[in-house]
Amino acid sequence: MEDAKFFKSCVDAIVNLIDEGEFEVDEGGIGLRATDPSGIAMVEFKLPRSAFKEFSIESPLKLGIDFSELARITSRVRQKESVAITVDEGKTRIGLKFKEKSTRSFNIPLIDISSTELPSPKIDFTSSVKINAGAFRESLKDAALFSSHVLLNVENSAFLLSAKGSGGEVNIDSTTDDDSIFDIVSSEQSKSTFPLDYLQDILKATDQGTVVNIELRSDAPVKVNYVINNDAVLTYYLAPRIEK
Repeated sequence: MEDAKFFKSCVDAIVNLIDEGEFEVDEGGIGLRATDPSGIAMVEFKLPRSAFKEFSIESPLKLGIDFSELARITSRVRQKESVAITVDEGKTRIGLKFKEKSTRSFNIPLIDISSTELPSPKIDFTSSVKINAGAFRESLKDAALFSSHVLLNVENSAFLLSAKGSGGEVNIDSTTDDDSIFDIVSSEQSKSTFPLDYLQDILKATDQGTVVNIELRSDAPVKVNYVINNDAVLTYYLAPRIEK
């Protein structure tokens, strides 16, 4: 891959929620589906082979990755470096070679992950919002002033974000008249409350101008997805807090 910084962004988008998981490598590229340790969030990742300058495998692979260790290595990426990703013949180690004027090589062991196949959640969402990532992050910072949870609500062609606690409350109403909102589609009111820190982690890998698609249904997991560098597709599902 010609741009090692891009690969770092992909790893960052995963490690924000996931400690370990399996990269599934086939002729189409690299994929991942895994849940966080608490089981309330899922990440799906797809990096197509078109994102690579060269891509070659002998047969499909499943690679158990400790993403905290992988992120420690990719944190050392320098500007203008390329990265070559290899797996040894015994399929016990993954290697990363960063190259610009000099060459730096790192190796970490693959880990054994015994997990069942995770299906993608099947949810009939009733609302969707396309929003600028920078604006969404700022709204979450406002909500964090008062609560550890945030209510997301789509109603009457408006996207409403609110939070309240003992210290006060905040309400942020946005419509398509707002430059940060690109589209709002809704067949019925859709609202649920979510842990704020998880939403912030989901957005950490976005750039200021990234377009984030949010899909909602009342009292159901939220689906958040975006694209990095026009290639890597990240999709997250986050379970709501069920009010008793």
